[in-house]
Amino acid sequence: MTIYLPLLAGILGTAAMTIFTAVSFRLLKKPFHVVRILANMMRFEPTTVTDKPPLVTYAMANLLHYGIGVGFAFGYHRLVAEGILGPNILYALLFGAFVGALGIIGWRIFFAVHPSPPAVSFKHYLPVIWLGHLLLAVVMFYMYRSFEEKPPAVSGTIPLCAQHSTGIPENARHKSILFSRQLIHLNQVQRV
Repeated sequence: MTIYLPLLAGILGTAAMTIFTAVSFRLLKKPFHVVRILANMMRFEPTTVTDKPPLVTYAMANLLHYGIGVGFAFGYHRLVAEGILGPNILYALLFGAFVGALGIIGWRIFFAVHPSPPAVSFKHYLPVIWLGHLLLAVVMFYMYRSFEEKPPAVSGTIPLCAQHSTGIPENARHKSILFSRQLIHLNQVQRV
C-alpha cells in the first residue's frame, strides 16, 4: 500500500478516538461531543455544549477533525520510516502521548481565543481527549501491523526522497538492513 495506509490508519484511528471520547463522556455523564463542540466554536458565536450546529459547519468540523487525525498518521508513518520512532507499541504510545499533548494545547488555545466559548469542564474534557489520542496511536500502530509484513521503516511504502529508486532515505535503508540482520540473527539463535 502506498499513501492509502496512513490515510486509512488516520481515518480509523480518528474514528476509534471519537467513539472512545463519546463513550467516556457518556459514562462521565458529561454532554461533551468533540466534533459538535468544535463545530459550534468554529462559528465564533456564543454557544453551549449541547447546541446543534448547522449541518455545513458540522461537516466542516468533521473534515477538520479527521484531517488532523490523518495528518498525525502521516507524521507517525514518517517518523517510523525515518527511524526516529521504533516500529513497536511503546513508541506508538509515546507518539500518542505527544499528539495528545498537542491536542490539549490546541483546545486550550481555541478556548482562550474564542469570544464566548461553551462551558466545558477541562478537568473532565482534556484528560479524555489525551487518552483518546493514545487510542488513535494504538489503532494506527495495529493498522500498520495488519497491512505490512514489516514495519514501515523496512518496507518503504511511501517514497520519502527522490535520490533512490526505492524511495527510502539512506539512513532508513541502513537501519532497515541492520534491523533485518538482527531479526535473522535472533531467529537463528532461537532455533539453536
